Amino acid sequence: MVTPERVLNLYRLYVFYMVARSLSFSAAAIQLHTSQPNISKHIRLLEQELGTSLFDRLGVRVVLTDAGRIVYDYTERMFSLTGELRRALDELHGLERGCLRLGASSVPGLSILPPLVASFWKKYPGLEITLELENSQTIVSRILDNQVDLGFVQGYEMTPGIQAQPFLSDPLVWIASRTSPLANKDQVEFTDLTHEMIIWREVGSGIRQAMEKFLVETGFKPSRSFELQSSEGVKRSAAAGLGVSLVSRRMIEQELQHKILVILSGIGLDVSSHIYIVSRKDLRPSTSMLAFIAHVRKVVF
Repeated sequence: MVTPERVLNLYRLYVFYMVARSLSFSAAAIQLHTSQPNISKHIRLLEQELGTSLFDRLGVRVVLTDAGRIVYDYTERMFSLTGELRRALDELHGLERGCLRLGASSVPGLSILPPLVASFWKKYPGLEITLELENSQTIVSRILDNQVDLGFVQGYEMTPGIQAQPFLSDPLVWIASRTSPLANKDQVEFTDLTHEMIIWREVGSGIRQAMEKFLVETGFKPSRSFELQSSEGVKRSAAAGLGVSLVSRRMIEQELQHKILVILSGIGLDVSSHIYIVSRKDLRPSTSMLAFIAHVRKVVF
């Protein structure tokens, strides 16, 4: 039997969970809108309640102890269940109110989803909808951690526990600055890229995966490369003449219109990619998830 004095403080467990997720007291303080000393106080009190140390401090870094890893495993399951509880109660009210947590990589998140979310919100103004932008790999991880309900990612790679539905084809194109010597060539071959700086996204990006696949299939080995964390940074760097890059055609409409960037066309440069809708296999889709999927498919198709 659980007696009142043995019941753990739920908020302290949540503070621990947020610190353990990021392994950072300062990051948890920002997410919880409180101070770092307050976070440290709650962790210290929880360690006293449990009678064990949960973190090892290694300079400015913290790592979970063996006990900390056990507690993290249980808190992860606890707060996953609270999310399921909230969604189950929301479903009692249909789509009059509720919560829908969306995640997307840069292409669908910036160029496809905003108008779809806006039109969906007009139909169901009582819903609370959030949209998190990260690279494809991070969005898939967030879904597995039950931090995101529904994801829209590019270049999805099969992942255990994830269900993926094809959504849209997304043409990828090679781009360069209008002032690049390659911009004046009618036909560019991938061998022309040999001495160019290749600008690409970070590991985990769907477009990075597509570019790596292209390199393997063509046997092309860039002599120089430059990595950036955002599609906007890639576009700006290419426009500045730093090098060439592979991007989604959807992301460069304005740059093409204003003649800032050009598309390099030629033999061996064709690259294809797809955008997928991803969710957890083991969770029953909520009413809001099913309604949003139906909405985006109806509008897009």
